Amino acid sequence: MLDRLSTSQEELHSAELQQDTQSTGCTRICDCDDRQIVKVTGTLRTVTLRPRAGVPALEAELFDGSAALDVVWLG
Repeated sequence: MLDRLSTSQEELHSAELQQDTQSTGCTRICDCDDRQIVKVTGTLRTVTLRPRAGVPALEAELFDGSAALDVVWLG
């Protein structure tokens, strides 16, 4: 109980997200390698629509409590 009172809100949220990742069987973002196909879960912290070379792109930052992942949808 004392730990929950002395821990910041952000740390509690990160721990909860990491538990959700484990319970759904997803890979933690910090454990992912480049060009590896994985299943991740988390919370979107930012979503931005911006053009890239004249093509609209939707960019989002996914956070799972261990690290953040930038996701980009083109078109």
